Amino acid sequence: MSTDHTSQPDTVSLSHAMTVLLRRWRIVLACTVLGVLLAGVAYVITPASYQATSQVLVSPLPVALSATATGAQSVTAKDVSMATEVGLATSPDVAASAATGLKYTGSPSDLLAHVDVQNPTDSLLLLITYTASTPDAAAKGANAFAQAYYDVRAGAVGDAKNLLLGTTKTQIDDLTKSVGILNGKIQTETGAAQDADKFTRNAQLAQIDSLESLQNKVHLLDLTPAVVSNATAPTSPSAPKRSVYLVIGLLLGLLVGCLLAALRESRDKTVHSYVDLEGITGERVLGRVPGRSSSAEVDESYRQIAVHLRASAPEVTPLMLAVIGPRDQALSAVPALVARGVAAIGSTVLLATVDHSGAALPAGPSVVTTDLGPEAQFAARSAAPDLGLLGKSPSQVVVLDGVNIAQESTALVLAEAAAGVVVAVAQDRTNRRELAALLDTLRQVGTPVLGLVVVEKGGRTTSAPAKELEAQPVSVAAALESSRVPTVRS
Repeated sequence: MSTDHTSQPDTVSLSHAMTVLLRRWRIVLACTVLGVLLAGVAYVITPASYQATSQVLVSPLPVALSATATGAQSVTAKDVSMATEVGLATSPDVAASAATGLKYTGSPSDLLAHVDVQNPTDSLLLLITYTASTPDAAAKGANAFAQAYYDVRAGAVGDAKNLLLGTTKTQIDDLTKSVGILNGKIQTETGAAQDADKFTRNAQLAQIDSLESLQNKVHLLDLTPAVVSNATAPTSPSAPKRSVYLVIGLLLGLLVGCLLAALRESRDKTVHSYVDLEGITGERVLGRVPGRSSSAEVDESYRQIAVHLRASAPEVTPLMLAVIGPRDQALSAVPALVARGVAAIGSTVLLATVDHSGAALPAGPSVVTTDLGPEAQFAARSAAPDLGLLGKSPSQVVVLDGVNIAQESTALVLAEAAAGVVVAVAQDRTNRRELAALLDTLRQVGTPVLGLVVVEKGGRTTSAPAKELEAQPVSVAAALESSRVPTVRS
């Protein structure tokens, strides 16, 4: 017997997920359409915004003086940190200066919310982008921030130049004073001492000349940033973008649709796909009756089911098979059609039903039907002597109808008397938990479950016209007697 899988969770696979989505396609489609419609509404009501960008080229700052081997002085420049410059362009000082130019009355932090500053890789450029509700406001904002950054950076350059000029002036003053002292000493000295002081004085005079030349260079030095490109008013809005809104609406709609489909599937406990039944129940599927099929296709389905049964059933004569399943109109003819399918592959068959009021008992070649009487007689196997008589039937196969009954206990009695059980399942109707409970009960009884027969949604419950199904069941004794000959009793 197959392994009990009733306690294991359903396996989630790509194919299973696709099956669920196809089954719940209406939910997915409705949510997708709704998501696109809502995205369209959001696009319409969202105010347009415009972006303009100005470009600024950053220059290094002079930071110190350095002396050469000959005593000459030069300016050392600091490497530019573009991350620092991006921070400066978005600093409160720059925002405050830009707010003055724009006549903005809000706080600098609110104004900074409209600005984005980027630095292209391996460049000294700053791209200052300003977002506003009109094209002109966007261009004015970008240019105002570029000018504000220029002013703040120019102030830093001026401070650095003033510091250098102050340093050189201090050095020139100190050297000039030293030269005056040395000139006084030289006038009173002779010999080697006088020569040494003259050499020192001349070196200091050379340094004074170098520093004065450097001062002239610093005065002429222009290290302020340059505005490479002023922003112009954009011709089209930067947001909202219709394609972005539609894609977001589509994806969100699909996501919500898939989640709702999964939720709906989790709450739906009925059997949907015969493919998943083996994993859910741990039992093999003998075959399925396709939906919306012709009578010939139904008969062919049951003949194939009979072939699988013959391969898996015990080799005993007569072979007693119990067809068990929920009391469902979609399954009422399954026992009779299983009997007809078994007969169609060359076996003589006796179909026995407990209560034929809801059953379809088709006549057919080599099939005899019998009524086992009131269901109340089958409260226990010991109180069902007719089952013992059926065990001595000359027919090769006895099919016990456990579908068209009212009590589950009756089905268990029939299953206990049989050599094997066939379980009937209705697609989109049979509850998965009830099916698992039934299979678990059958396993406790001990009768082998030979497999499942799945009647798909829309599948026919009979393969013959209604007038052919109005069979008159006979008693067990008469059925046994009639089954000794190949003629059909109905």
